[in-house]
Amino acid sequence: MENKRDTLKHLMEKTVNDQARYGNWHYAAVRPQRIPSSYRSGDRVYVDCSDGVRMLARLAGIGDDPAGNGYSDYGNSSSIWAHLDHIPKSEAQTGDLVTFGNYAGEHHVAMLYENGKVSDPLVWNMGTQGQPVLTRLSNEIRYHGGQRVTFCRINVPRKPQTPQERLRARKGYWNWMQWKLGEGHWKKYKPADKRVRPDVPAMPPWRWWRDYGRFLAARKKANPNKKVK
Repeated sequence: MENKRDTLKHLMEKTVNDQARYGNWHYAAVRPQRIPSSYRSGDRVYVDCSDGVRMLARLAGIGDDPAGNGYSDYGNSSSIWAHLDHIPKSEAQTGDLVTFGNYAGEHHVAMLYENGKVSDPLVWNMGTQGQPVLTRLSNEIRYHGGQRVTFCRINVPRKPQTPQERLRARKGYWNWMQWKLGEGHWKKYKPADKRVRPDVPAMPPWRWWRDYGRFLAARKKANPNKKVK
């Protein structure tokens, strides 16, 4: 669920603090490279940037390997770039990934500690010996100067929507009309119940009101004894 992002944030903090205390993380850009499925403070870890973020994802219980390889011994920042959806910075959240490369994120990947709405968010970085560390995104952009920066959404399962949330997410004229009448998907609620108002404009277009009036008139004509609202 979405709280896995909180788990990722905790893991980023824990691993950075462990490295500062124990010096137990070691940069190793080699393949094959095992992705640990468990971790305790002080454990020796041998990973590079891509397997570092894959390890965090695996420890957080995210079933979909960011590299799309089932957490096998192979994968890199390019496979992460190819597997995950690309998103604008403004949509990026804690735990999402940012790649650097001239073509396909081939040079580096880091994990967002803060969301993309922060102008210069902190990222978890495992790019050399003495890391992981939390550093500003601008530092990585500067270090990888001129390379394309791509934000990638990690596949964290979303919390299932409640029935009311699903109603509030509906759009368009027909859903607005059903909501006003308390019919269709809204038949369990009173007409125009504000708790389950669909995702429609606060001031619906005039044509909606025109079509709504025509619908009520046609219904009354077809069913003269039916009360209309």
